[in-house]
Amino acid sequence: MKRELCAGEHALIVGGGYAGERLAAVLRERGVCVTVTTRSGRAVAGAPSLAIDLDNSQMADLPRHDVVYYLAPPPPDGETDPRSEALIAALDPQPPSRAAILVSTTGVYGDCEGAEVYEQSAVKPGTARGRRRVASEAVWRAACARWRRPLAVLRVAGIYGPGRLPVRRLESGQPVLSPALAPVSNRIHIDDLVSALHDAAGLDGTLDVADGSPRTVTDFYHLLADATGRQRLPETDDASAVPALRAGFGESRRVPAKRLQTLLGGLRYPDISVGLQASVEAESRLG
Repeated sequence: MKRELCAGEHALIVGGGYAGERLAAVLRERGVCVTVTTRSGRAVAGAPSLAIDLDNSQMADLPRHDVVYYLAPPPPDGETDPRSEALIAALDPQPPSRAAILVSTTGVYGDCEGAEVYEQSAVKPGTARGRRRVASEAVWRAACARWRRPLAVLRVAGIYGPGRLPVRRLESGQPVLSPALAPVSNRIHIDDLVSALHDAAGLDGTLDVADGSPRTVTDFYHLLADATGRQRLPETDDASAVPALRAGFGESRRVPAKRLQTLLGGLRYPDISVGLQASVEAESRLG
């Protein structure tokens, strides 16, 4: 089955945030007819938009579409995903004619203490955030099985790019954990994520989306400081002094994402230091 969308096909993007806006722009450049949903109904990348509140089950009629991209996160509380359930109920009378793509997270693998994980690895979320994502994957799989449509589940690592660089964390001056103790994190540049979203249309299965070059969280912030010309954050051996670790963001795993590289034929930014520098330069051009 062909995967990439062709000119004249219709895509429905649910969630016009950072990734949704960039995906809409790329699809429109390729002649795809795009409709984007947002809570406010604001225009997104020049595409027609719909105001849809996923926390309100009363939704407007959705337009005909060949592919649906679901980029909206679950609610911030609980361990299920009623937002996905509400949208699927609205789609049931007229599901996508060709395929669905769900953005999930590598957080479903839980804390692996720095070990490698792959698409076939067991999911064992250790947080309510991760369990909500597992619930989201389950309801979308059930819906696509009922519709007899392929579903691509993209388990996405931490997204970075122009306009998505955590420079405030650098400006806080609060310490990071020493590299020998810091958890391993995984990242993906927004351009490579958008390429994955485009090329995964029609894929039936799970795809890890990361640059395949895991770094410790401390390495990431040091590289970001270097790219932006800021001072590196101080290091500490005391985990209780690191805000993210106090908040429970201390999971550690390595995501090789080899299947993604095969799908795309290589990444634009497989080296995060290059990706960060490109992001900083793009921000500078945009003012």
